[in-house]
Amino acid sequence: MDPSLGQSGYGGSSSSSRPDGEEGTPTPRGDTATPPAALIKTTDPQAVFFTDCFNDSKRLWEIYYMTEIVKGIQALVDKELEGEEHGFLMLFMKFDLDMSGTLSVDEICDMLTEYGVERKAQARTLAQSILEHTATSREEAARSPNGRATTAADPVSYDAVEFVDYLRWFSNNKNHEAFKEVGFKFADFGAQLIGTRHIAPVGDRLRTLPREQLRRAIVNYRALYRSLRVYKSEEAMRSLPDDAVEEVKTLYNLIAKELSMENEALFNLFAEFDEDLDGKLNKTEQAKMFRGFDQTATDNEVQIYLREVNAEPHLHLQFLDFLDWWEQSKMVPQSLVSRKKLGKALQSKLTTSMSTVSTISQGWLYKIGGDSLFGNVFGHPLRKKWESLDVEDLLRLCEVYKILYVDLRNYTLEHEIAQLEAGIVRAILV
Repeated sequence: MDPSLGQSGYGGSSSSSRPDGEEGTPTPRGDTATPPAALIKTTDPQAVFFTDCFNDSKRLWEIYYMTEIVKGIQALVDKELEGEEHGFLMLFMKFDLDMSGTLSVDEICDMLTEYGVERKAQARTLAQSILEHTATSREEAARSPNGRATTAADPVSYDAVEFVDYLRWFSNNKNHEAFKEVGFKFADFGAQLIGTRHIAPVGDRLRTLPREQLRRAIVNYRALYRSLRVYKSEEAMRSLPDDAVEEVKTLYNLIAKELSMENEALFNLFAEFDEDLDGKLNKTEQAKMFRGFDQTATDNEVQIYLREVNAEPHLHLQFLDFLDWWEQSKMVPQSLVSRKKLGKALQSKLTTSMSTVSTISQGWLYKIGGDSLFGNVFGHPLRKKWESLDVEDLLRLCEVYKILYVDLRNYTLEHEIAQLEAGIVRAILV
């Protein structure tokens, strides 16, 4: 119970006004869209409200808000999945009745039995093998120098399987074949086609979950989303090409996929002036970049940019810090970016560039070494730079891009969750 909402969760309401199921065993909430009854609590002319409707509406809004967050996180998870993975998520969520983000052996067994495994014993054997694979994978990760250390306060649990554990287990071809042999209906065409958020049986369940369970569901599925993004990043790193130039191009495309068109243009600008290929800019490189960033800038304005972007002039500038500065500068009226309206100017330039790209033939784009329409325009100078580097420098740049990709995935995850929360409020207010 949130102490800020009072003992009953209704602000100053008395215990007699507490709804059924508020304490003890939760009961279905019913239709959260139904406004509370206007029961008069006081007629004191000095009172702000005569009823508890305002406090009740705050509780209903909180429930609606949390429900939308869970559904929004599910949509973000969906974006990370491919092919049969959508079907797997649909089944996982159907049997994750408490929205914990994990399934027990019994729940896995029930899922397998319902979806094609005829014998209960065979389903339990398969479920147990998934759990054992999960335990082995977690123990190996704990022993790895790069793995997350396990402490007494953070024990490894072997009695439940996370969604990413399923994907890791299923990526083994032998296990994939085991599903087919028992006739498990793993792939759902509808889930693959339109995504699980439109058809997974989670909406009705969310409407019946009590408030505290909804809160836990947000935390659990946010953790599921984070672990899925880590898993997908690891998968991307394992599938990099052997050729150094192609590896740099692939890493660039992975980074660009995490960025908006505007931010990809900024990354190209940043990377163009990274002369020593260390993934960061010293003061001299920063000054050169800002002259390219704002070609009308005077010497004094370049110094203003340098002071705004980096309070400590002796420090190097990382790309994510540059990105943060750009986002903040667009919102602060006193910044040089806002005063010169550079945000609108960049958007106009991008619109013009994309319009030009749409008229260019695919054959010409291929000849200049492009892998995506946007990358062909803004990545072409970088591609010429890569092709002029020797193998040692290319490999060094690959390591820089790998680190940036992982950091960027964490950065965009946090921003996507924040934008999700803010977007729900904006949709209501509009």
